[in-house]
Amino acid sequence: MRNRRDGQSSSTANDCTSFSPNYLLFERELVSAVDIALGGPRPPCCSVNDCAYHTRECMAEAYAMVRAHSDRCAEVSKRHYDASVKPLNFRVGDQVWYFCPRARPGTSPKWTRFYSGPYEVVRKINDVNYVIRPSPRGQPKIVHVNKLKPYREFRLV
Repeated sequence: MRNRRDGQSSSTANDCTSFSPNYLLFERELVSAVDIALGGPRPPCCSVNDCAYHTRECMAEAYAMVRAHSDRCAEVSKRHYDASVKPLNFRVGDQVWYFCPRARPGTSPKWTRFYSGPYEVVRKINDVNYVIRPSPRGQPKIVHVNKLKPYREFRLV
């Protein structure tokens, strides 16, 4: 289990999902530590099959709401991230460096190459996303403009 920050527990509702992890796992909220030790009340069902059916329906509804909330949360996060983008503009055919830090085991981070390339800009999808590829036969990839930097050839004079 992950370590939790102070003040967080499995009964605290998540901002993105609007449900607590305890509700999503057990279909009920924790009221106190006694509920953890002794268990909580069962739903008003008459048989085991009815109880299982009720639990399944409640969980399906909760997970559908979580998916909807997660999609909205992802859109809001994307908007916030895209709002802080440095204004860079590349044309089709421009050469760029692609930010892709690779830490190889056993080597010092001091010798890590943070940029790979040069890559060629194939097309602009929108203001913040580009399609790049390493060579004419290379596999194209969609990248965010924050991961790109103009390629300038180094020349000794």
